[in-house]
Amino acid sequence: AIAECSVTTLAGVTTRNPEIGGALAAQFGTRYFETPAEMLASPEVDIVYLSTPIGLHSSQGLDVLSAGKHLWCEKSLTSSAEATRLLASQASARGLGLCEAFMYLYHPQWRRLQHLVNYEVGTLHSISARFTMPWPKEPGFRRSPELGGGALLDVGCYPVSLALALAAGDPMVLTAAVRSDGGGVDVDGHATLRFPSGTLAQLEWGFGRAYLNDLAISGERASLSADRVFSKSGAQQPTIEMGDMHGNRRPENIEQRNAFVAMLEAFAASLGDEPAMERLRAQAVRQAVTLERIGLMR
Repeated sequence: AIAECSVTTLAGVTTRNPEIGGALAAQFGTRYFETPAEMLASPEVDIVYLSTPIGLHSSQGLDVLSAGKHLWCEKSLTSSAEATRLLASQASARGLGLCEAFMYLYHPQWRRLQHLVNYEVGTLHSISARFTMPWPKEPGFRRSPELGGGALLDVGCYPVSLALALAAGDPMVLTAAVRSDGGGVDVDGHATLRFPSGTLAQLEWGFGRAYLNDLAISGERASLSADRVFSKSGAQQPTIEMGDMHGNRRPENIEQRNAFVAMLEAFAASLGDEPAMERLRAQAVRQAVTLERIGLMR
């Protein structure tokens, strides 16, 4: 996506495994930095896209910001609200961008959903979002509590971010349950949030389940539903189905687009625009606070 994006250039890659790093550098015709310190010292690097395990994001993110680089980071940004607040304050003090990479929020399907919620649905009564999937063949850090593993931070963060993007204000966590299978990390969960407007959000997520990725919205004048909101292949035709007051359904096909490219374009456009950067920093803090409140109710 970085290579495809018209406003970004891949200046280099770094990883602890030189074999992988060298292969990636050769594949994309770019430089392999042998250490993160070498990368952070390079004047050619303006932005670091951090895609390491969640448990490392806090310390590595501070290194990035301390080096004067903008930080674009895979979700979840950190493992705690306190760590996220620290990154946000450090980014703000240095005038740097801090962006959490929920790519689906930049896909045309999401933009259309937002428009319909704002102008067609009327009062937003309820949101239902589910994201479940089988365990990856190599779960890696997802099974490690020390590395920030678990379903809430890796999968549950998606439906939580969706609810926060659709409804304003800080939600109250009415109910939440986060389940462990005894392996040291949480494997699935569900939560009900209530926003100041009265909107209810019922959210479900988990590993070790059949794949499910859907959204349903109930409003005063219309209802909406969509499949594969959070993640979709380039070949999939995105759709939204809208229901009127009487339950009549009307499907609508949406433009196909690489959500990661759209996200990178939006992140790049925010740089140098302090109000835009502050919105993204505040968005990350609000997300982290809500995830922590859900996790505390396990």
